[in-house]
Amino acid sequence: MTLLPLTPEQNNTLCEMAKYAIEHYDEVDIPIEHFIHEGVYYRTCFVPKGVAIIGAYIKIPTTVIVSGDCYVTLGNTVGRLKGYNVIQAEGGRRQAFRALEDTHITMCFRTDKVDLRECEKEFTPEWMLLTTNRKELIKE
Repeated sequence: MTLLPLTPEQNNTLCEMAKYAIEHYDEVDIPIEHFIHEGVYYRTCFVPKGVAIIGAYIKIPTTVIVSGDCYVTLGNTVGRLKGYNVIQAEGGRRQAFRALEDTHITMCFRTDKVDLRECEKEFTPEWMLLTTNRKELIKE
């Protein structure tokens, strides 16, 4: 039997299944830092060694910068990224990461927005599920 690479739709389905499984286990705090500088929105998360995450659905093309050692879904494949990597990522995707060592992941894109919440709405229809918007995760 020959296994063909996943189509983007199959990959999104796979990530949805994994997201469901992850949601039913204990949550790990994934710190997020985000800001706008000179018309570019930057969003960085830290993924500790041994932790897997499923990102929000990203509707626009972005640049993803990964520093660490992790497995990641890349289009219709799963690849291992070690060291410092810059990825031109297409829109219409959901990515999964599993950190083999502590890993930092930054997503960035050009924007005309000046408000962080508006930037979140620009890149995902799931903005209300982002950790920066989930009331139970926001520390007062």
